[in-house]
Parts: sequence; C-alpha cells; structure tokens
Amino acid sequence: MRTVLWNSLVVILILALLIPTISCTKTVTEIVYVTVTPTPTPTPAWPRNLQSGQSIQWEGEKIIVLSAVRTYSYNWVDVSGTTYTETAPSGNVFIFIESEMQNLGADTFWASDYSFSLQDSAGYHYDVRGFKAEGRFSSAELYPGQKTGGKSMFTVPDGASGLKIVYNFAPFGEPQLAIWALQW
Repeated sequence: MRTVLWNSLVVILILALLIPTISCTKTVTEIVYVTVTPTPTPTPAWPRNLQSGQSIQWEGEKIIVLSAVRTYSYNWVDVSGTTYTETAPSGNVFIFIESEMQNLGADTFWASDYSFSLQDSAGYHYDVRGFKAEGRFSSAELYPGQKTGGKSMFTVPDGASGLKIVYNFAPFGEPQLAIWALQW
C-alpha cells in the first residue's frame, strides 16, 4: 500500500508541476521607444546671392538673370501693327527681368518663368504677370543641351525697397533658392 501511496503521491506531484506549464502560455511584448534625430539638410554648395549676369546651376538646370529694368509703362504692337502703351496701375511700377535657362543635365525638365518671384525688404512676394509685348519668356520642355529665355514682368508697389529676384529650383519640394539682388 505504501508503494501505491508513494506512486500516487509522485504522480500527483508530477502533475502538479506539469499542469501549470502545459496550460499556461507566456506572451511577452516588449515596447521599445526610439528617438529619431532628423538629419539637417545640407546647405547647397552653390552661391545663393548673385548679381545680374551671374549664373547658377542645380541638378543640370542652369539659370542666369541677364538684366532687370524698372519702368512705369511699356509699348506693345498688336497683329495689325498698331502700337499701344501699357501703364502701371497707380502707385505701382513694372519690373522686367530678362533671364535664360539651359539644360546641362541628362533628363528633360519644364522651363518656366513661374518659378521666379520678386521679394521686397518687408518680405512681400510678387509673382510673374503676363504682358503683351514681344520677347516674353518662352516656357518649354528642355531636352539636354537646349535653352530658352526671355523677359518676365512683375508689378510691385512704387515704394517697394530691397527688391530681390528669387528663383526656386524645386517648387514642389524643399526649396532651393537662388537670389539676385536688384540695384537701382
């Protein structure tokens, strides 16, 4: 009887030790918090502040601002040959810039003067406006080796000071700005 009791006791002890391990599953979920430090965007190696006549290149796109003119009116000729004079709205002045874009890269890109703007010392931006005279900037898809250019017009308040021409090489991403200071 002692053997049966002893055997029963051993079986009970074994079951008591095995049942909790068999019926219990242990799930461990570990949460790790990671601090991500953003990598600063490097400042482009090319100059950002340029003078009229200086060019700048970024990813195969070369831009040069050839000249800038400030005027209160300009003339244009319609298809019949009649000459008209367009005058700036009261309290404003027209700024014409002449620029050229060239594709020095391997891919095509759309060249347009709409990536240009003027900025004054107060921080106001002025966008390109359409005008009727000949010599307007000719927007085009530029293939490697091609170039285009022409004049772009802005209307700004007559008293605007510290005017700069700003060109954004990357209008749909992180801005890559080239700036030409205007000296009158």
